[in-house]
Amino acid sequence: MKRFILLATTMAVVGCGGSASLEQARQFEQAGQKLQEASTPQDSLEAASAYEALLDSGLESGAVYYNLGNAYLQAGQKGRAIAAYQQATRYRPRDPYLAANLANARGDLARIADERSWSRRMLFWQDWVSLPDKLRITAILATIAFALGLVALLRDAWRKPLRRAAGVALGGTLLSGLSLAVEVSDTKFTQHGVIVEDGTVARKGNAETYEAAFTEALDEGVEFTVLERRGDWVHLRLGRDLDGWIPEAKAVLY
Repeated sequence: MKRFILLATTMAVVGCGGSASLEQARQFEQAGQKLQEASTPQDSLEAASAYEALLDSGLESGAVYYNLGNAYLQAGQKGRAIAAYQQATRYRPRDPYLAANLANARGDLARIADERSWSRRMLFWQDWVSLPDKLRITAILATIAFALGLVALLRDAWRKPLRRAAGVALGGTLLSGLSLAVEVSDTKFTQHGVIVEDGTVARKGNAETYEAAFTEALDEGVEFTVLERRGDWVHLRLGRDLDGWIPEAKAVLY
């Protein structure tokens, strides 16, 4: 199991979405050492707890989430591993090791999990660029479009070519801005979750007295979108048109 694990370095913590203090960098190294030396599922869970503590301290980065997923997968908890890998993907969308580990955790559930919204299918590059990079690209293109448009107003001789260039930059800004809006909506305003217990029964209401919503129980690792939360229950959606209620304790939400 350890062969697929690639531990990130301390510099990766700083470079993948967070700025680590010296103490956090030290804790990251210690957590990595625990994971590297883990020989039992309990050892791996202790490493996972160390990474969770880093997240609780305010250090959110692709490296921390990635190694957290590795720790949970090594401990045999694929549902929690999937949730961690999905959060790492927001910071490291083009990481081949992350993609391989996520696919390994999903297993036979990969086809169901890969059903994407129309916006992500239309914006085919959506999953190639991280949220921070989308923000930077949009800001750069908007600045270029504004600068070219301003120069075109001041220089008559260059007006036509500069207007064309400004139009191209503006078009790129609009596309990049749309991509950014989709990403912000998906990460900031839409909550997702993963089942962490085999045999989880989804019901037609938020109580055990309601009948089952589906003919089969949900397996660990099934991913869903959260529609609402009511007390200790979560209203989930599977795919595009299936919904039901589960106890929140049966899932990890992110």
